[in-house]
Amino acid sequence: FIPVIAPIGVGSNGESYNINADLVAGKVAEALKAEKLMLLTNIAGLMDKQGQVLTGLSTEQVNELIADGTIYGGMLPKIRCALEAVQGGVTSAH
Repeated sequence: FIPVIAPIGVGSNGESYNINADLVAGKVAEALKAEKLMLLTNIAGLMDKQGQVLTGLSTEQVNELIADGTIYGGMLPKIRCALEAVQGGVTSAH
């Protein structure tokens, strides 16, 4: 099944919080022990510095791309959520 969950949190006084959707998706995937986490974006995917889409990366390779600045900006939180999900037991993230 594919859960569709609105990333809205509620505080102790009833206030609403808009929680990062990728973070929520990753944590739900971990809790469900999901086989796969799929995160959506409006670009072709994770790209190298030459603009080529990267696929099939290991955790170590992703960490290297973060360290060398290839992964930056708005893609960074999305990738970090994917890494955390995989480290939390999700089999793969896309």
